[in-house]
Amino acid sequence: MSPDSQAKLLREYAKKNDIILLDIFYELGVSGRKADKRPEFQRMIGLAKSADHPVDVILVWKFSRFARNQEESIVYKSLLKKQHNVDVVSVSEPLIEGPFGSLIERIIEWMDEYYSIRLSDEVLRGMKEKALRGGYQAAPCLGYKAVGNGEPFIINEESFKIVDYIFRQFDAHDQ
Repeated sequence: MSPDSQAKLLREYAKKNDIILLDIFYELGVSGRKADKRPEFQRMIGLAKSADHPVDVILVWKFSRFARNQEESIVYKSLLKKQHNVDVVSVSEPLIEGPFGSLIERIIEWMDEYYSIRLSDEVLRGMKEKALRGGYQAAPCLGYKAVGNGEPFIINEESFKIVDYIFRQFDAHDQ
């Protein structure tokens, strides 16, 4: 589901439950497996831990949006709950209170981590297969074109004129 669709569901849930949203945090193109590599996640946690306690709950579309590493998920959720009285709530994976709800939450976290690991393995396998067949891992940037069979990209004379023009504009601006 797209970030915009997730944000819409968060807003709808917040409105329905009389929750004031302070911010919606996005991390586009960043893996959710390691919290220390997620600056927006760290900013969100910092806000939740603030001394003035501006946050009572962190809403997520799915628990996998919070963390895809079960250990970090448990650590951060425990820290937030025990030290700052902040809950993490999934709007699409509601849980019941008590030990059974905790068990289901741990199972969801484990499945999210497992899915993330398997997806990573599948992506790497697919990239390796594509490379072995002479395919490219990315599209050429502006000014270049792919010739196929894994050969290096070559200059596309027509689109390279655009790149050349842009660089000349920067050179003229710097002088």
